Amino acid sequence: MDPGEALRRLFGFEHFRPGQAEAVTAALADRDALVVMPTGSGKSLCYQLPALMRDDLTLVVSPLVSLMQDQVSALQSVAPGRVELVNAQRGGAANSEALARVADGSVRLLYVAPERFASPRFAEAVARTRVGLFVVDEAHCISQWGHDFRPDYFFLAEAARRVGARATIGLTATATPAVADDIARRLALRDPLRVTTGFDRPNLSFAVVRCGSGIDKRQRIAAALSEPDGVPAIVYAGTRRASEELAGFLARALDEEVLVYHAGLERRARAVVQERFMSGEARVIVATNAFGMGIDKADVRTVCHATVPGSLEAYYQEAGRAGRDGAPARCVLFAEQRDKGLHVFFIQRSRLDAGVFERAAERLR
Repeated sequence: MDPGEALRRLFGFEHFRPGQAEAVTAALADRDALVVMPTGSGKSLCYQLPALMRDDLTLVVSPLVSLMQDQVSALQSVAPGRVELVNAQRGGAANSEALARVADGSVRLLYVAPERFASPRFAEAVARTRVGLFVVDEAHCISQWGHDFRPDYFFLAEAARRVGARATIGLTATATPAVADDIARRLALRDPLRVTTGFDRPNLSFAVVRCGSGIDKRQRIAAALSEPDGVPAIVYAGTRRASEELAGFLARALDEEVLVYHAGLERRARAVVQERFMSGEARVIVATNAFGMGIDKADVRTVCHATVPGSLEAYYQEAGRAGRDGAPARCVLFAEQRDKGLHVFFIQRSRLDAGVFERAAERLR
């Protein structure tokens, strides 16, 4: 079947978006590829379409359960019975059933976390099938220069080799040239096709607001959220304590519930908070950068940063959670002079005293 015809038949689209046709053609020809496309531009279709056109298995490595679940749910109507996922949050019986369907050849797309390749049982099940594409989503996680560095991603090049994948594809929305080169090297991509369509999202507006005291910043954030089409909104704060204090202030100023999300909350509590925001039950959430990958709420109208993020890539990724429905949305950075001090604090805290290494070496000896 021609890729254009498959696109219409499976997904109902008449035309490819920029970069998609090239990536799909490479995947069908067993060519490695590195795809850098902005959020909402259709990166997933670059591997989903060829996977459903092929007669072998496509393994998709994804960093978060929520990302996997969203993708699988969306594909069930397109390819019922041909998409599965295996993760630690599913029961053992459900994972065993999924692997059995992989082994008998009825599954075309299997979503897994990077840690899954350490499981002998999983490796044994995959060894019984033919693997065509090895897809690494959020591929910037493999780069130490990326903003969401994940050590487990280091082993994916070896995992692709062990399963006998015919081609490896890395995809990300945020990769500078240096990060892109690092991704290609760490994934051991062979003469990869590079698809880069740019970072521009015309529906987003960006602004920086200089603030004075802490109360001035809070009032300015509240004013931004009070404007027409100011919500739903995500407000990023620099620390757990700051997120809780800011949420309390905004709840009083806006006279509505404001949720808080940070890594200090118990996992179940975080899941409940995320679900309430995603479903629209609450319209404003104040969070640290723990509220990260997997957040795909289409109608976020405003993303505020109460402190300057640690890198330009991190800012782009977080601000990019606005306006995924294509409608106008705002990204506002509220900056003050002392924001720099927060990052200096985190940098200093990350440094280890030389004695730590000496003591570790002594224990190893």
